[in-house]
Amino acid sequence: MAESQGYLEPVKKTFIPVTSKEQWTAIEKVLTGMFASLNFRVLGRVIGVQRRIAKEGRHDLFIFIDGKIDPKMLLADKTTGEYDPMVQLVWRKSVVLAVSKQKQARLINEWKRKKLRKDVIADMRRIWGFDKSFVMYYPSFGTAKSLVQTFRKIDGIEVEW
Repeated sequence: MAESQGYLEPVKKTFIPVTSKEQWTAIEKVLTGMFASLNFRVLGRVIGVQRRIAKEGRHDLFIFIDGKIDPKMLLADKTTGEYDPMVQLVWRKSVVLAVSKQKQARLINEWKRKKLRKDVIADMRRIWGFDKSFVMYYPSFGTAKSLVQTFRKIDGIEVEW
């Protein structure tokens, strides 16, 4: 029965290396669609990209490593056993300040208003951690263009067509 109705036969997809600018343009075009879904292969692992609802009225491209987004990957670092180096390659990097610029300005103005000496203000900046920042990786991209820019940097990436 499956022979007479060709539409029931499964479509066989294969992974092909992405090398040309035209391929990246085609990938970007596919990912801009409302129901975008593509699979990539990086270092033998399957990276799934799907457009899903991030919040009301907003759809983002989510990156699945081997079919899952594990919450442990969001918080894991190199000292714990859950560290996955693939996260650094395919997820969106974000640098977060310990104290936001707006809060820093508000605190400094408050300290100046209290007429604190400059060395005391410098100590307060150190105590509050104004110079500290944290690197976080998020499993989503807002636009297809930003995802393509990140994935272009990966050597040996293949796409499933």
